[in-house]
Amino acid sequence: MDLGKDLIEGIFLERVNRFLARVEIDGQSVGVHVANTGRMKELFVPGWRVLVRPVTGQNRKTKFDLVLVDMGHALASADSRMPNALVAEGVANGHLPQLSGYAEVSREVTFGDSRLDLMLGGPNGKCYIEAKSVTLVEKGVGLFPDAPTARGAKHLHTLKTVL
Repeated sequence: MDLGKDLIEGIFLERVNRFLARVEIDGQSVGVHVANTGRMKELFVPGWRVLVRPVTGQNRKTKFDLVLVDMGHALASADSRMPNALVAEGVANGHLPQLSGYAEVSREVTFGDSRLDLMLGGPNGKCYIEAKSVTLVEKGVGLFPDAPTARGAKHLHTLKTVL
């Protein structure tokens, strides 16, 4: 996945609230948008290197989105929008052979009383997918979610109705 050539390095300072963090960029503390409501305590460590993307828009309160966190041995996604795009791109480009029978990729589809991340369609029917960033790691194992989530439980219940 091409994340663009405009990523800027910074140093994570603090998470102010669910959608705002402070990052040091070129010696200045700036507010950056966090597109992930998870706790992310294992990623948001003061002093860790992060990568942010400059963004523009009339209604923007910040000039940057927080994209990746450098964990020292790997980069971790801090943007919950990224997994959907990554899976959709992987299916479209044939990088996920287990999903090669699906030519149609739809994002943010309504199913029952839920909105699911992806729906794949093909000759064998439909495949519903919830794609998530793993932000909690314990003993080398990636876990999701990193906090109790009523929305996640609702999605699992909805997906069970398909079976």
